[in-house]
Amino acid sequence: MIYYLLHEKEKIELESIISREIREAHELIGTIDSSNWVKRRALQERINVLFSIKKKFGN
Repeated sequence: MIYYLLHEKEKIELESIISREIREAHELIGTIDSSNWVKRRALQERINVLFSIKKKFGN
């Protein structure tokens, strides 16, 4: 709910940071050995959380 209090410039900056974090997590998933499913799952959860935060900015 605090995102309603942000100025447009701050919202754009935060969306940019979140997008970058999502890209980096996807890149890390690509470099992790398939046998290390715990790290893959943790990164996927991180991506899911970041997407849900990003979605809130769109509303």
